[in-house]
Amino acid sequence: MDSNTHPYSDIAWRDLLSRLPANLDLDQSAREYGALKRRRVVRDGATMLRLALAYGPGGMSLRSAAAWAAGCDIAHLSDVGLLKRLKGASDWLSHVAASLLNDNIRGRHAARRLRVVDGSVIRSSGKGGTNWRLYATYDPAEGRFSQLEISDTHGGESLSRHTFEKGDLVLADRGYARTPGLLHVREMGADFIMRIGWSTIRLLTPNGARLDWNALYAGMQPGQIAEHEVLVDHSGRKRGAPGDSTFGARLIIRRKDEASSERTRKAIWFDHRRKQRVPTSRSTLKVRQTRRPPI
Repeated sequence: MDSNTHPYSDIAWRDLLSRLPANLDLDQSAREYGALKRRRVVRDGATMLRLALAYGPGGMSLRSAAAWAAGCDIAHLSDVGLLKRLKGASDWLSHVAASLLNDNIRGRHAARRLRVVDGSVIRSSGKGGTNWRLYATYDPAEGRFSQLEISDTHGGESLSRHTFEKGDLVLADRGYARTPGLLHVREMGADFIMRIGWSTIRLLTPNGARLDWNALYAGMQPGQIAEHEVLVDHSGRKRGAPGDSTFGARLIIRRKDEASSERTRKAIWFDHRRKQRVPTSRSTLKVRQTRRPPI
């Protein structure tokens, strides 16, 4: 490798510095975050960043990084001294990373904000340990969580736990496909895209009749996709009579191919035998519901 293009060379380092965001002042930010307290050994923010990159992404050990820095007359310090300075620079390095991410996504925001909702169970170690439930909302554009909540085992996954803004597009799995949660999203002015089970939500035709699933998938070929305008009934009444309280949604159905259907059938039969239930042909469909306006 040419010494001028080696990742540790001065030329490569100057090229890297030229790629940093224009509004990122390494010296000023290093002072503000406490990464530079005494300049006797590490002269400036750029030197501190170079040492951190040599030890972290550069793959050097503390001793190797200190020896390399001394050999290149970048900084003269011991491995222990380098470790202390790296520990003191952790907040500043987080700031540098955040600046790089913000610069990378600036101007790339979509017209609508995507919100990915999911949950998980946290189990403590040891027999009889306490379990907790974690509920999270993730913002892919910002690359961070926008909402986190934790509860004991009595909590449950629901979109009603999360807050949204008008115009948000909520992406969730079928565990969240419950009418109260969907109504919560709608009342906050947001829309949703999620998988649903064919029996988890009461769906009606545009004229208020009960949805005939057999009629919907009759004649569908493997891999075929069909879209239908439907109404979500949130009246709270028992099944049998359409409720007066509804809102519109778009139902997307895809019939699985034969291989995928066979795998699904085996899994369904195993699960239903265990639970002593009888599966139906509707289980070989993939169903997705959305309240997103057509593009």
